[in-house]
Amino acid sequence: MEKTAGKAENRVRSNGSKVENSPQVEAVESRNDEWYSVLKLGEQSVKFKLDTGAKCNVLPKYLFNKITEGQLEVRKSNAKLISYSGDYVQTMGQAIIECLYRHIKHNLLFYIANIE
Repeated sequence: MEKTAGKAENRVRSNGSKVENSPQVEAVESRNDEWYSVLKLGEQSVKFKLDTGAKCNVLPKYLFNKITEGQLEVRKSNAKLISYSGDYVQTMGQAIIECLYRHIKHNLLFYIANIE
């Protein structure tokens, strides 16, 4: 287990509520130059691959549906996501999902990828 630290980047929406882009990460698992951390989304523990060069958080549609059970709204987004390889990633939109990391709740913005 490796340790690292960083600051959360926060934004404030027009209605005054705060959205956290990323919580502070204090412990990650490293394998073959790939870094992972586990967040709890709803009742599901999800192992996320960390990418320090990524500009956003992405969830595949099947995982979003499993976690939210249709109880969370996906808002349309004009964002164009491009993968590291240069391919476009089609999205259904974006959603703010409450996540638990080290017993602390964070509201994180995720783009929902239109892939199964």
